[in-house]
Amino acid sequence: MCNTTAGIFQTSQSLTLSAADAIANASITAVSDLATHKPMCVTVLDSAGGILVQKRMDGCPDGAYVKISYAKARTCIHLRTSSRTFREKYTGSGEAAKFTQAASMVSIMEGELVPVAGGVLVRSADGCAVGAIGVSG
Repeated sequence: MCNTTAGIFQTSQSLTLSAADAIANASITAVSDLATHKPMCVTVLDSAGGILVQKRMDGCPDGAYVKISYAKARTCIHLRTSSRTFREKYTGSGEAAKFTQAASMVSIMEGELVPVAGGVLVRSADGCAVGAIGVSG
């Protein structure tokens, strides 16, 4: 069960700091192991969208990549899907109305949604959304 209610309080599952750090480190290691790679930023959020871990690889510029990785992860928290799925749903068909809807969603959410691959919703073994990861670089 993803959320439990006890009296007037509701609780939900979330990633631990240790798990978030392990996810961020594994992401950096995976990129570092590629034959050719560029430095990237990784952001790991808890189930409510708060930053647990944010890391930049050596040589990754501060600024845009930090914000973009965060936006990719926030997209997953807000929509409960990957940022790639968001992109494909609204831009894959080439329909102007869907593209306009995606652009409106991004605008309404003040940049916390981005229809670009690189954000993944993290689920527990029983399917509960427990956090998200976003990468950019």
